[in-house]
Amino acid sequence: MRRKKEKHITGNEFGTALRPVVKLRMAKQGLFFGPGTAELLENIDALGSIQEACAKMDLSYSKGSRIIKNTEKELGFALLERWSGGASGGGARLTSEGRRFLDAYKALSVKVQQSAEALFATCFALTEGADKSSAEGYGGQE
Repeated sequence: MRRKKEKHITGNEFGTALRPVVKLRMAKQGLFFGPGTAELLENIDALGSIQEACAKMDLSYSKGSRIIKNTEKELGFALLERWSGGASGGGARLTSEGRRFLDAYKALSVKVQQSAEALFATCFALTEGADKSSAEGYGGQE
């Protein structure tokens, strides 16, 4: 029995917008850090306020505080430096450890996305007549 030739998969066949999207999450015993927590920390750092950052994300203050507290517990260090109100109001900003962790997470996220795009290009670039099993990383079965 003759094998069918594989078609070359191009952006035209699936639409030019087809691409992998990877959301990096961090875990120890369970998941505790991902894109949402990173966004929350970025907003806190930019706005100087946990309450304003939560409001910007349509997140209750209590939920945002729980997320931060759980993340700090899992990591074993403070992500934020906080100060109480008064005439000028309270505020928060990233600690140096928090900044390093967030920057490392963002850098890793970029590299993971780039790797996924490269693997996607390899796995979806099967040329006509090529054997599926010869595509590096392709685990498909016929």
